Amino acid sequence: MASPLDKDSKSVTLQSYLTLALKKLIENDKYQILKITNQTSSRIDLENDDYDRFTLVYTILDTKFELTFLFDTNDLTTPPDLILEDNIGFSKECEKSDILNINTIISNWNIKDDNCIINLIQKLKDSFKEYNLNKALQLNTTRIDYEINSLLNVCENYDIMVIPQDAPVYEKVRFIVPVEKKPRDGVLNSDDPNNYIYGVLLVSDFIIDKPSREVASNSMEYIFSKKTKGVKRINKRLPKWELNKFLNEYMKETETNLDDAIVLKTSDNIRKEFLNALLNEFNDYILEYDALDYLYAAFYIKNPKDAPDLQYNSVVLFFYFNDDFPHHDPTITIIIPYHQRSPERSIRHDIKYHFNKKYFTETPKRYEEAAALFKNYILSNIPQFIREYKH
Repeated sequence: MASPLDKDSKSVTLQSYLTLALKKLIENDKYQILKITNQTSSRIDLENDDYDRFTLVYTILDTKFELTFLFDTNDLTTPPDLILEDNIGFSKECEKSDILNINTIISNWNIKDDNCIINLIQKLKDSFKEYNLNKALQLNTTRIDYEINSLLNVCENYDIMVIPQDAPVYEKVRFIVPVEKKPRDGVLNSDDPNNYIYGVLLVSDFIIDKPSREVASNSMEYIFSKKTKGVKRINKRLPKWELNKFLNEYMKETETNLDDAIVLKTSDNIRKEFLNALLNEFNDYILEYDALDYLYAAFYIKNPKDAPDLQYNSVVLFFYFNDDFPHHDPTITIIIPYHQRSPERSIRHDIKYHFNKKYFTETPKRYEEAAALFKNYILSNIPQFIREYKH
């Protein structure tokens, strides 16, 4: 999308551009941790030249940044002057060292690109991360050094903050680590809304006792990606993080549990297609099924068909899907209707059957093959079911 200023810089105001750019900035934050808490505009006069001053205050979790832009009203394409302030001392450190060269960052400014502010803030974040990384290493804490080194090997896009505490003997080191589900095509940077990457940010805080160089305590918060049309439900249940468990180990555990935490609507279509395949395979035995949500089906199965007395070789099969199928197997139960001591109190028995996920997740899908294998298993085992459950 082109910047409004690219169309007609005279007819479109600076505020119009900034409004569009900030909207895109917020939309790109899928975890919604970036909050714009204030934005103001004013006209000022400096040395007989007119300037538009635009102040943007935003927070990343509880770290606040304030950016003040001074735009030359006579030529908006000229890079603005930029003033950076924050609440943890980063901007003051930048003034004393070469951590961040504002002039270098702003020299690539191109206001005709509506990603201009996004690119600027990303560069600020990169410099902020490098600053905090060096500051964390200076604490010379074995646990923190290990966490940093292990994260460098398994995760490129983590963030780190060193946050001053009221008591000077303590320092807080915060790691912000994304654990995400890849989109269906495996492309991690896709603009296709159907390929949105879902996940959770692990916000882990270590309180460091600086004199002893030890971790005094730790805590974990979870920030889930914003719910979109592709998400059916977010359960927000994840394993507990213990101090003796390293972050890279906990990341793997969280990734394993992410399918339970974030249920995508893509599973609805998989469930529908597979249930249709089951109905085709068990076409002669259908009692009823859920034609609206495709959550269950029931079958009255007589096997073998040429048995002398069909009722003694019959079962009623109930098939229930979970929301997150195929990540979890469906619930399958049977009733042996003609082998109950009290027929009016039919007892259901669980059938353990595992469906291989590859039939539903690989391309092309193999619903019919999975349904045929399941039918063969059920028909082949009816005599065993009857022997096992007839009482």
